[in-house]
Amino acid sequence: FNTCNEALYTDVKTAQWYCVFVTAVTNAGYFVGGGNGNFYPDNTLSRPEMAIVLDRAVGNPDRWAVIYQ
Repeated sequence: FNTCNEALYTDVKTAQWYCVFVTAVTNAGYFVGGGNGNFYPDNTLSRPEMAIVLDRAVGNPDRWAVIYQ
């Protein structure tokens, strides 16, 4: 990862150092952003949100989507 050609979120610009990582985790399906076009890169990740990310990483996509919204 060394370039970011397209920002997937309005609050993550292509020139920001973490843009490639945000794009990678979004494309992998681990993160889906805030649902309104933002990723909120400055927010703290909560425990329930981290549990969802880890669950997705081990192959259980979106079984938490209904519970945690």
